[in-house]
Amino acid sequence: MKSYTITYYFVLAITPYHSASDLNEIITSFQIRCKVISLSTVQNFGANKVIDGIVCDKSGEIKIVAFNEQANRALQNMKINEKLTSNLKYRSPFSKNEIHICPSTTIQKYESTVFDPLIQIKPNPLREI
Repeated sequence: MKSYTITYYFVLAITPYHSASDLNEIITSFQIRCKVISLSTVQNFGANKVIDGIVCDKSGEIKIVAFNEQANRALQNMKINEKLTSNLKYRSPFSKNEIHICPSTTIQKYESTVFDPLIQIKPNPLREI
């Protein structure tokens, strides 16, 4: 009698999503599943607009930034505590610790009972900063 591993009967789900902690300046095209934990209002700098925020998944958190028309679009499509999936195709080598939203970025609401990352705020005394 031939024996099988458990994966023969229960196929492992391969997720197409990258973890926030795995992102680096080399990865230029990626897909993330995240929860919005903070989002600024649109700020004006002369004729330019910018919005920034922080999204998290179960591995960590990362800053997001959008400029001009993309700032308006991000504000319309993203709400605090909302779970999203996003297909991002732009990342600059100078933006190691943030994601830039560009015109080709898709932002979609994501509903899941299993995916609900939480953040833990650890206060640091000022003398340790």
